[in-house]
Amino acid sequence: MFVECLSILTAAALAAAAPRPSATATPVPAAAIDLDRFTVSGVGLESTAGQILEALGRPQEIQTISAALEEKDLSEDDIPLEKRPPERMRGQVVYAYFNRGIRIVLEEGEGKVERIDCFIDPSPPYARLTGSFVQPIPIPVRHVDMLRPLARQIYKDRRTAFFLRKDDRAPLREAAVLSFSADGWLSRVTFRWEENLEIDLDGLGVAGLRLGDSPQRVLELLGPPDAYGVRGRAYAGTWQREGIRVVAGKRGAGVSRITVHMADFDGGFAQPLTLTARKDAFREHLGGRIYQEEMARICAYREGEPLSPGKLVLAFDEDDRLHMLRIERTENVRADFDRREIAGVGVGASAAEARRALGPFGKWRAVRRGFVLAFPRQGLRLTTARAGDDPAGRRDGKAAPRWGEIGPVRRIDAQIKDSRGLYGAPFSFADTMDDFRKKAGRRIFLEKGDALFLSEDGRPPDRGVAAVVTFDPAGWPTAVAFREFRDLPVDMKAFTVAGVGLGTHADEVQRLLGRPDRARAIARDNVAVFSYLDEGIMVVIERMGRTVCKIVIDMELFEGSFVQDLTADSNADEFEKALHAQIYKADEKNLWFTPDGARPTWEDGAVSFGLTGEVDRITFQTLAVKKDGLLREITRELD
Repeated sequence: MFVECLSILTAAALAAAAPRPSATATPVPAAAIDLDRFTVSGVGLESTAGQILEALGRPQEIQTISAALEEKDLSEDDIPLEKRPPERMRGQVVYAYFNRGIRIVLEEGEGKVERIDCFIDPSPPYARLTGSFVQPIPIPVRHVDMLRPLARQIYKDRRTAFFLRKDDRAPLREAAVLSFSADGWLSRVTFRWEENLEIDLDGLGVAGLRLGDSPQRVLELLGPPDAYGVRGRAYAGTWQREGIRVVAGKRGAGVSRITVHMADFDGGFAQPLTLTARKDAFREHLGGRIYQEEMARICAYREGEPLSPGKLVLAFDEDDRLHMLRIERTENVRADFDRREIAGVGVGASAAEARRALGPFGKWRAVRRGFVLAFPRQGLRLTTARAGDDPAGRRDGKAAPRWGEIGPVRRIDAQIKDSRGLYGAPFSFADTMDDFRKKAGRRIFLEKGDALFLSEDGRPPDRGVAAVVTFDPAGWPTAVAFREFRDLPVDMKAFTVAGVGLGTHADEVQRLLGRPDRARAIARDNVAVFSYLDEGIMVVIERMGRTVCKIVIDMELFEGSFVQDLTADSNADEFEKALHAQIYKADEKNLWFTPDGARPTWEDGAVSFGLTGEVDRITFQTLAVKKDGLLREITRELD
């Protein structure tokens, strides 16, 4: 009972204290937004508090946000490890016009306007703005309808915002931000001050900061950072408002990397480009300086300095809009297609030669009869043989291999995105697959999927070295490798692979194809299986006579050639055309054929393919069962 009485008395007190609405509602004056002068009802960023009150009247509420001033002296040798607050935090005074949808933020003390927000859509406690634009722009309006009237003023655009500039005054200038909802309707207009910083795409600098500058120089140009610390042998600082991150080495190494996140960056370029420019405009400006390119990235050298240690990296979003810019110092890594080597290391190089050229390796792992060594500084991966008394790979322990245990290099791989200093000669990694094919046409001996195989004379090398360049589905290069290659010709009429056919002795198989990567015996079927994993070949041996009874070629891995007019990338239609005279039966997923096209009596072949026509495997096999149960489950009897 007591609780109920207390609730009634409290409600009555609150009702009495609440202001009573007047009999006639006070009309709200309409606001006029001027996107040329950056004002709302005559109030702009340079207006005083008195001018605001004169133009808009007394605000419904005045909010004061106080902050203590904090001064810190930061020298080059005194850089703390923890995040610190900004050097100065000014108090703010907010003039809130809730019923008119306008918010004005001023500096406490000086009274200078910092920003003005006009809420086109209501944002409680702010109501919807009552008014219109001075320009012939309606309200409500979609972003696509504002592109044409504001084309000259827009200097940066994002999916949900347009950024307008009034002039190019430095270091501060007036800017307007038009924010849009997810469905494209204008939701807010903001006038604010912004830093007018400049990016030099030719000299590789940001706001006057360049590679090699000292940490103290960074602080002089950008001021104290919002967050910084020490990472390894370098200082790292972040300026969140400007969207800039700087990495500088210790002991006089200077700035080694400058990263700019374009969503937060305010300013422009020293060159005739704007932040609204798309990828094609940047490619046209950089021209011959580009040494790497893919769908969402461009890498270029400094203007007038080929192979410069300073690099420019531009990253783009799915709309080809500049998303991130990075200026960094990286080592140049040459992929030489003439000498077939990367960073001076070729296939067959000794461990000592690789060590002199690349230095110590990082991560590693053991593989069949060898090691894979990673060199993160160059962005390379080396596959080597084993040296010493244990080439078969029975090495014990998990310790990193010593250089004396590492044999000659068998393969060199480079992922282009992980090696930003990688460049090609005489072929460029800035070319698409079509351009690369035109320039290297005489050297290409195989095209398989999204990869091009190159040799010195354009013929498949027999136990030689091949260059393999891999491209993404859009046609941009993603990786390059120089590796051992041996041509394994397939004869679809003789049913042989590199001379190995049905009936070939097991000893002859190892002489022609080499030692298998994996060998196992199937006692139940009295057979042995030799697997050549890298080549995509499996050979089945009948153990009693030790002769071949079946050969399976995995076309996803096979990179050899054909005696007939076929390639490793041929589809089902091309196989059907080449084997037309030999086919005796076919269905939607297989072609069966014999050497003469007649129904088989002892051996036949099969080509299996998927629904889209890509060939999965080729099989040569004997059909008869020599002895009861000898070859069951790996052959089939005559129909």
